[in-house]
Amino acid sequence: SAREQVQREGAGAARGSRIRHTGHTEVAETESAETESAGEARKRAWPLDPAKLIRMSVSSVRPPSPGGNGSSAAKGPWHARTQRAGAPRAGTEHVGAANADWGGLTAYQSTRRRVPSHLRRYVVEQNYDEYNAVDQAVWRFVLTQIYDTLRHTAHPAYEAGLAQTGIALDHIPRIDEMNACLQRYGWGAVCVDGFIPPRAFVEFQALGILPIAADIRTKRHLVYTPAPDIIHEAAGHAPILPDPTYAAYLKRIGHVGSLAFSSPEDARVYDAIHQLSEIKERPDATEEQVARAERTFADAVESVTRVTEATRMSRLYWWTAEYGLVGTPQDYKLFGAGLLSSLGESHSCHGSDVRKIPLSVECLEVGYDITRAQPQLFVARDF
Repeated sequence: SAREQVQREGAGAARGSRIRHTGHTEVAETESAETESAGEARKRAWPLDPAKLIRMSVSSVRPPSPGGNGSSAAKGPWHARTQRAGAPRAGTEHVGAANADWGGLTAYQSTRRRVPSHLRRYVVEQNYDEYNAVDQAVWRFVLTQIYDTLRHTAHPAYEAGLAQTGIALDHIPRIDEMNACLQRYGWGAVCVDGFIPPRAFVEFQALGILPIAADIRTKRHLVYTPAPDIIHEAAGHAPILPDPTYAAYLKRIGHVGSLAFSSPEDARVYDAIHQLSEIKERPDATEEQVARAERTFADAVESVTRVTEATRMSRLYWWTAEYGLVGTPQDYKLFGAGLLSSLGESHSCHGSDVRKIPLSVECLEVGYDITRAQPQLFVARDF
């Protein structure tokens, strides 16, 4: 079947994580976080009423005051009135770092200068003022909901890593400010135009540059994102980068992945994924158009005749950087970007129906279905 063969998506699989399935939407009421055990913390979730909470979130914003202080929130089209106690806030020092002089260049310009000429066509401007109040409310809803659980269940680097990489819960981050923060850890960030080819994506990471799609999911797609968005790219990938061992791993797997052989069949699968994602994101897409794109994708997957190097590398990336756990199968923390940015799977992954398997080279032989919650996850002993 198409789902059994989806592991063979080849080069498209390395970027297959750009289609984000966030799993189940049925969750229990939030329990008290202060006294619960690690096992109880894994069972925590949130009362998901997206439409109601988005309306509440939009109503809690106001225009910036004249003569703002230059923070991300003040410079944007609005900013939140309140900030959750103890939650990370990207401080105004990031603005100064973003505008620092790097030999006549700003920090962001210096990172963009490092992008090779063949990758520059994927780099675009963020255009922060184009985010509206609903966009900001979507960010705030997803981040505040998921943070309450991940501060108990994610790798210890996650909580501090949000602020360290320029991410706050109350507003969409500015990528130039994220870049300035990441430069402290030997990384940078650039804004890219949504879907980029898988080889380009891993090559950016090999260079120590995090490619971040500026688009943000719509309120219709809070728990299922059919296209790359800034929640996954920024809040999912960035917070663990201050850990030097993990950061080195991402550069290394990016380098090896950029050299892996792919096939024309891989390219067809990638193109089909891209088209399916774009159509599902369009608010005016018809059921017939979606069904046609799904058939095209299934046909492309079924046509694959062999597993390439690129496919095997994409599997390693998926089971670590996207859906990785660290610790033991009985006592683990989340670190994969797909889990750290998913309202659903950051909760459902703890279920007994999701097998936890010690990470080994055998994961290269285990495919994955990008359209469903994962039936198994791999647990690394450490980074």
